[in-house]
Amino acid sequence: MLSSDTDVLILFLYYWNELKSEGLEELRIRTGVRNTSRHVLVHDLADKIGQTKHAALKANPEKYLMQFRTTNDTDRQVVVAEEYLVQVLKKPAFKTCRSLDQLRCHLYHSAKRPCLDDLPPTSNAAKLHIKRAFYATHQMINVMGKTEMSRIVGSSSGLCI
Repeated sequence: MLSSDTDVLILFLYYWNELKSEGLEELRIRTGVRNTSRHVLVHDLADKIGQTKHAALKANPEKYLMQFRTTNDTDRQVVVAEEYLVQVLKKPAFKTCRSLDQLRCHLYHSAKRPCLDDLPPTSNAAKLHIKRAFYATHQMINVMGKTEMSRIVGSSSGLCI
């Protein structure tokens, strides 16, 4: 498949199990242009996403994310959400990891052939994504009313309202 539209990839990921049940064993999408093009193996990516979803549920999300929608302490929730992501992504041997930076270090040094593409994001990069998720969650919960909190969360997430 050749497509520069990421929505096509998302659709294939969504429908992969149905395509697989119809007998499709492998699906590749070529992305990029000219000398920066590469093949994305949709079947491998779908399997990895399935494993990650299973790990996410196994990591006890209630323990980490219960306060995510109700608290005003965004800084604390960023730390807790990052700890949850570490629980989802880490291997059993890395019990001491509490941040994505520590996990990156352990994964890099324990790999036979270290590759930056296989590492999770840095703590700083994840922090911004978590804050945006916190903001979006707050907005969805409080969609009917405008509160002072929406200005606070929005500005601390790097968003201007």
